[in-house]
Amino acid sequence: QPAVARDAAAEAERASPGQAASRVLAARAHVALGEGEAASAAFDEALALDPHAADEPVVALDLARARAARGQGAEALAWYRRASAGLDDDASPVLRLQCLVEAAAVASSLGAPRIGEAVGLLRAARATSLHAARPGIDALLALALDRAGAADESADRLRDAGLGGGTRGLEPWQPSAAVPGAEDDGAAAAALARERTDRAGAIGAWRAWLATRGAQSRWREHASARLAALVRGAGRR
Repeated sequence: QPAVARDAAAEAERASPGQAASRVLAARAHVALGEGEAASAAFDEALALDPHAADEPVVALDLARARAARGQGAEALAWYRRASAGLDDDASPVLRLQCLVEAAAVASSLGAPRIGEAVGLLRAARATSLHAARPGIDALLALALDRAGAADESADRLRDAGLGGGTRGLEPWQPSAAVPGAEDDGAAAAALARERTDRAGAIGAWRAWLATRGAQSRWREHASARLAALVRGAGRR
């Protein structure tokens, strides 16, 4: 429970003031509560006290989330990579999958210069042992590939995954709401997946994305192009 964790962190600070471990506990509690700025500040304090305070993979993952919530995407990606390297696919498959998908969302949120990195992270996510998650990962991967200009491979990914009417299986593997771009990627992936079998639904989905989630996205132009193609009758088959 996040609130319990914060209480434990406060107690640890009272018992051992000025210790890195207590600041890490506080930072991770802030992450769990969605308090990204407070989490990042607490991690700053912990790392100032002990440069190795985030060496543990689960701590590195929360630090990545805190940096992403603060808008420090490049630094967040570095911590996500450290976390994923230390998370074992057999012992922590769900956590490793979440780490890779969140990292891909952050890479995507940085725009075209990092979309290749998002593709690589989603390929790694697809290779994890959680086969039930693959339809959702395939939808996100297809979106990243399309954004990267690999339209044919993107279409193949959607077709092979049997995705057409939506993003079956996607919801449980959405990145943390605190990660910039996370919701945008899920909604855009759903719109892209619908193009194959539901043109009218895809048009509505892209319009909704552009009117709401896409307002501040670096991928607004990409979405506008997909919508325009659908309106012309030249959408994905």
